Amino acid sequence: MRIDFVKAVGIGLLAGAMLSACNEAQSSQETGEEVIESKMASHMSPGLYAENLWSESVPPSMTSEAAVAPPQPSVLEHLDAEPNLSLFAAAVKETDLDKDLGGTGPYTIFATPDTAFSALMADTTLSDLRLPENREHLKRLLNNHLVVGKIALTDLQDGTTLNTNGSQQLVVTKQNGQIFINDAALQATDEGCSNGVVHVVTKVLVPLPAS
Repeated sequence: MRIDFVKAVGIGLLAGAMLSACNEAQSSQETGEEVIESKMASHMSPGLYAENLWSESVPPSMTSEAAVAPPQPSVLEHLDAEPNLSLFAAAVKETDLDKDLGGTGPYTIFATPDTAFSALMADTTLSDLRLPENREHLKRLLNNHLVVGKIALTDLQDGTTLNTNGSQQLVVTKQNGQIFINDAALQATDEGCSNGVVHVVTKVLVPLPAS
């Protein structure tokens, strides 16, 4: 019986030692995993999430940048894109004013639709002004539609005067809620140009005769 008791004690001690070794091994494994996760976390950028390391999902910070706004057109590109401003755009190019308007600006253009040129007096039709010998007269006319600086719609207050690129003045008035530039009614405004603003007025802004 004494031998059996000693054997039992020995087996019990051996089993306890084996159980203790297993617990230590498991604890070491868990500690190792925590160290690995800690090292991984310390090397991740602020916008990177742990779950994204194991999937193909896109981090939330990248999805907000997916839709990029298209670039704004220049004032010249706006003129070219509007079919009803084709004559005005062509005249700007023929007088080389497109070179002046191609810079960073900002510029303000009071453009006139094609139909407005038909209202010119018979001796000053657009066709006559586009003749080579009258090119300077056409340029002087167009310069009266150009203002250096950005003149937004909110800047067109009653009684405001604007100095044109042709060294003349345009007068802003308001009548019954309608804005007029000299005697031409404001028809439309595009402030979304990269280097200025394009206003559309209903009449050609004929400059005063040179003194």
